[in-house]
Amino acid sequence: MKIRAGFVSNSSSSSFVVLLPEKFIENIDFNEITDGDEDFPLDEFKKMLNEFIEEGCLWLEQIYDYESDGRDFYEILDNLLDPYVIASMDTSSDAGQIVIADREKIKKILQ
Repeated sequence: MKIRAGFVSNSSSSSFVVLLPEKFIENIDFNEITDGDEDFPLDEFKKMLNEFIEEGCLWLEQIYDYESDGRDFYEILDNLLDPYVIASMDTSSDAGQIVIADREKIKKILQ
């Protein structure tokens, strides 16, 4: 198994563990994401983010289910999550997933 330091775009054979800050979604600058594009499907993007947070994980293939009008949600998510990747692993070819680390478990481990 190889371990990478950051999020790797378009890699369905990698899985990632992210440690997100509290109020992650509330602190996102959606104006920067839409870049003035009034047709950007922001509701779909926010829906994807909210479901990701609620579930605690997101299969990389699921990202494409939310995309519309040819927008590349994967690249945007890549940029948003890259600073928070704490581990990544090469996995089987169809097993790419992003998992949110449990903050409380990490605190206990580090104590």
